[in-house]
Amino acid sequence: MVKTFYSQISIPYNLTLTGILPHMHLIGTTIKAYCIKPNGDTITLIDIPNWDFHWQGAYQFQKPILIPQGSIVRGEATYDNTINNPHNPNNPPQDVRLGESTTDEMMLIYFNLSAYQPGDTSIIVDTASHIAHYGSCNSSPFPLNIVSFTGAINNYVAELMWQVENEQNVKMYTVERSIDGIKFTSVGNKNAVNSNAAQYSFTNEIEGINAPVFYYRIKQMNTFGEIFYSKRIALQARIKGSKEVIIFPNPVSSYLDISFNSLSKQEASLKILSIAGKPVYSRIFVVQKGSNTISIDDIAQLPKGAYLLEVQLENEKLMGRFLK
Repeated sequence: MVKTFYSQISIPYNLTLTGILPHMHLIGTTIKAYCIKPNGDTITLIDIPNWDFHWQGAYQFQKPILIPQGSIVRGEATYDNTINNPHNPNNPPQDVRLGESTTDEMMLIYFNLSAYQPGDTSIIVDTASHIAHYGSCNSSPFPLNIVSFTGAINNYVAELMWQVENEQNVKMYTVERSIDGIKFTSVGNKNAVNSNAAQYSFTNEIEGINAPVFYYRIKQMNTFGEIFYSKRIALQARIKGSKEVIIFPNPVSSYLDISFNSLSKQEASLKILSIAGKPVYSRIFVVQKGSNTISIDDIAQLPKGAYLLEVQLENEKLMGRFLK
């Protein structure tokens, strides 16, 4: 006989799921678990189509998953107690009952859970590459809808703009500001319109704040309480052309952001040189008039040491130094 069993539980409040461990014995063939949200959407938590009793274990998600209040978490397991199951311990097949012996059977799914707190789903537990799944760990920090985030400073006012696509169940956007790129504070909110395409703008006065550069990011909260963060952008406080290039972080590890001003939209070249003047990295890109922030995320291979950075514009060269 081949038979599938089901089990489910209703979730009374928001929970954070960090890992899962399914367990069966020898006649089990498939097992899976999934969450049905209150709006009907389904989150696949685990799906093992070819169960192997001798190769089982616990699985930890690369990013925690929010199980919203009112959801139903369901488990399904199929058992094959026939001669067609090569793992069947009995030939001919015999009745199998619940028990702790290997020749008995179990249907267990363990969940690593905690009470949900805002920001839980933004934690990246493991950066290793992996197959696509719910939550899209390898995608942008805004996996669903933000497609661009830009800004500029004019007359002591930071002017920010972000464009979105395919908004679904988004509650609001919170603009956060920092003067060191690490500690951010909220400076205002924008309610989401939840449309196929939308553009948001936000202004923030910075007069009286003594800082050469201001960092901004967008915090998105959806109707289930999940929080996602946009990329960080850096805006220079000085508007007119400057021969400075601001490098963050410094010292660097695997990436860096450079911020500078340009008097016009133009093509620019970037070089990174060793302290002895030997070029070790180069790149061509287009800059916009005003404040620009360029991200360089492929310098992990550079050896530790001191480096020079040059940005060549049409009529001037901008310089900076950093340590790795």
